Order: sequence, then C-alpha cells, then structure tokens
Amino acid sequence: MSEIKLGKLINPNSNHERDAIHIAVCPVVAAEDMNPGEHIGFFEPGNTELVRVVPNPIGIVDPFLAGRVLARQRFFMLLYPQTITGLRHVWTHPAFAFTTDEKIAVARKWIEDLAADIKTSYERLMEAAEQFATDERCTYDNSERFKDVSNERWEEFWTHYAIVTGKTVRDFLPYDFIPFACSC
Repeated sequence: MSEIKLGKLINPNSNHERDAIHIAVCPVVAAEDMNPGEHIGFFEPGNTELVRVVPNPIGIVDPFLAGRVLARQRFFMLLYPQTITGLRHVWTHPAFAFTTDEKIAVARKWIEDLAADIKTSYERLMEAAEQFATDERCTYDNSERFKDVSNERWEEFWTHYAIVTGKTVRDFLPYDFIPFACSC
C-alpha cells in the first residue's frame, strides 16, 4: 500500500485503501476572526498560542468546525502534514521551540510525576540516579514498587535526567532501563 500524503492529489494508479492517520494538533487562540480550514501561523516571536493568517503559515484552522472562529476563541490548529520533526505522544515542530528553562521545567515535572508514581521523592530519585550514573558500584533494584514502570519509561527518565542536570549519562547504561539502587 502507498504512503498517505495529505495535501497531495492521489495518483490514479496507486493502491490506496481506507485508512486512518494521525494529525498533529495544537490548542491555540485566534488573534482575529477566521474560517475553518484557513491557513494560519504564529505572528509574534516566542508566542506559540496566538495565531492568525500569516505569510508563512504552519497549519490550518480546524476544518471540521461548523462556523467561524472569532477573535479570542480557543480552537485546534492542525499542523501541515509531514512537518513535525518528532512524535512521541507529544510532537515537536520547529515553530514550537522551548527555552532552556521551559525544557528543564517540563523535564523536572516529568521526573516528579514518576517519583510520585513509585512512591518516592523527586530528591531521592535524583540522588539515586546521580549515584547510578556516576558510580560503578550501583546496582539494579527489582523491588515490587517498580513492577509497573516500563523500560521505555525508564529510558525516558534518563532523557529528562540529562535535561535537568545537564549531565550526560554514562555510556554503559543497560539496554533495558530497569530500576536502579546503590549498593554502597
């Protein structure tokens, strides 16, 4: 089956069938009255919430709305297909660049949520991670409280740890990011 490319006509010789797709969406606020399907983008540097019709749009007003969007109303902007640069439940797009402080705040919140889920404090989790990342004597902890945390979530933990601390995690981290504890 051929790849679906919205925004392009379908080749009559392709073998497309019915399918479903993901479209990156972002909640935004209208700076002016707009119609569903109108091409829009940000017009103030650093403001990734306020949108209007601009010369270099990055998406469209929700085309499924039944009527006009009025200034100051909140709605979903659908980003152009094939423009997002990453997708992992939360997508990335060049127009949504975060400041370093914002990245750190998001990463810290993610770690705080994980710590709460495993019934420990942010400080204790970061202390254990620091020891594990820098001390060869640290080992794994397969205790019951970690049983519902997936390897993917531990892998993501190390990404957030690096953002918060500015430190690169040692190269020999295991391929499966199971829980850790220090044996010293």
